[in-house]
Amino acid sequence: MKIFPRRLRRNIIAIDFDEMDQVDWSKVRKGCIYLDIWGRIHFELHHGGYLPAPYNINPYHLFFRQDQVYQSFPKKIIATSRLKPAPDLLGARQFIYFHLSKMLVPSGVGLLSWDTLQKRGDEARSPVVGEVRKQAFDLLFMSLDEVAERLGAKSAFFPSQPIPPEKMAKHDCLLVEHPPWILRLFKWMIAFPLRNQKIYIKTYNQ
Repeated sequence: MKIFPRRLRRNIIAIDFDEMDQVDWSKVRKGCIYLDIWGRIHFELHHGGYLPAPYNINPYHLFFRQDQVYQSFPKKIIATSRLKPAPDLLGARQFIYFHLSKMLVPSGVGLLSWDTLQKRGDEARSPVVGEVRKQAFDLLFMSLDEVAERLGAKSAFFPSQPIPPEKMAKHDCLLVEHPPWILRLFKWMIAFPLRNQKIYIKTYNQ
């Protein structure tokens, strides 16, 4: 466990997978999950990660070229890690948790492409990087389920655009084909100004 002090905000707590029981999860409202090129997971709690906004990205891309936003997102989210340097990471997932409603809101997942990892020379540094990249989405999702269990989440609300429905269904996330107005409003509040976000819901047996 490592603490990163911050002024006027909660300190960031970085933990490995086997240190999850050392944290008071009742105080956690947001965090990031990072995966490195050797297949190791670590968590940075009270860390907001990266959310595209006019102050941290080209506004033209944000409103009119959102394909550029999705393309740059993986590099930007892994660059937010306080514990490990970005060249050691290949993916990350961030989340927000609403304690009153017991709802987990994963607010973005980013994975570097295999071409990017090859250009960085990661094959020479990690003999398992290819297998880790193949399993990266599943590893981050299973880690998110571990977070949900410790938070006591009853459900998860996923606004998602580029992830295929079959990949989400593999992790028991159901696509809401015709969402009621309250879900559409909630999606807009979380995802704006990103467009064409699909809504997935997952329930936890807790």
